[in-house]
Amino acid sequence: MEGQVREISLILLNCGMGGNGDGITNAIARLGENMAASRCSLLDYNDENRGFDLFQQWCAPGTAPLEADFHIPAVVVAPYHTRLLRGEAVIVSRDRTDRDNIEYSLLEAGGAHSVLCLPILRDGSLEGVLILSFPTSQPELQWPAEIRPLQVTADLIGAALARKRLAGELEHQASHDVLTGLNNRRKFEELLLQEIERTSRYQRPFAVIMFDIDHFKRINDRHGHDIGDAVLNELATIVGEQVRDSDIPARWGGEEFIVLLPETGTEGARQAAEGRLRRRIAETLFTGAGRVTISLGVTQYQSGDTLDSLVKRADEALYRAKEEGRDRVVVG
Repeated sequence: MEGQVREISLILLNCGMGGNGDGITNAIARLGENMAASRCSLLDYNDENRGFDLFQQWCAPGTAPLEADFHIPAVVVAPYHTRLLRGEAVIVSRDRTDRDNIEYSLLEAGGAHSVLCLPILRDGSLEGVLILSFPTSQPELQWPAEIRPLQVTADLIGAALARKRLAGELEHQASHDVLTGLNNRRKFEELLLQEIERTSRYQRPFAVIMFDIDHFKRINDRHGHDIGDAVLNELATIVGEQVRDSDIPARWGGEEFIVLLPETGTEGARQAAEGRLRRRIAETLFTGAGRVTISLGVTQYQSGDTLDSLVKRADEALYRAKEEGRDRVVVG
């Protein structure tokens, strides 16, 4: 058991400070193999749906994997919550659990005869559960000689999971606008360069829509910057809802936004700008500000375009939309 802890510790250390998924997967696999389990599953607590979602799993040959959206409601773990919070391992077995008990679903979900649940704790709260499933009766484990190393192993995996979560949060902060949650300019430019490269290679069209809020300074002056921020946030939400999953919206800066539309020509982008953005936003009553309009510039990628030339053409079209009276779409 002690050798197992050292081995898994080395696996997780070698995966780097980011706690990458491969390192966690390898650690879970080694734990499952060493324990002769049929499955080893790491579940991460999700506060939004009040339960534990599958994060990683390892399955022995012949064992069907759990569905990617596998979820255990918190109420299922509730009978053991206090023990898990104390850092104790919990064994649930068909030999000891009545079918009417809600925790019996722990066994049925994984098709196991018994499961060993190890808590993943962080700052005194239950952040996840590491579950070893067995096809036969509960494992014969001696406390504390064998259970304690398993808990240490769970702690190591939990620490790697926390590092991965932190790395993901930092990456998101570096690439997204704090106020609106949209991609920031740096991230958008990175994605736009990738799309230019893809289009140059495969000769596929794409377009860009650049737009800003008409008379935004007037909104800030009349209603205050808090209302101005609320307008930006509400507008970003509308944009996120209106664009396609394949489209990439971003906050370009200030009250200016930009959208990348892959596999889209000039006319398709113009229709999207007019129907899904300009008209939809003009119909919205924004909190504290009422009606708001936007002016939009649309352009399609042309052979030989650089990032700067493409964005400049979209910006010039936006400028013409302003000159022609605002609240309109202009193609450049």
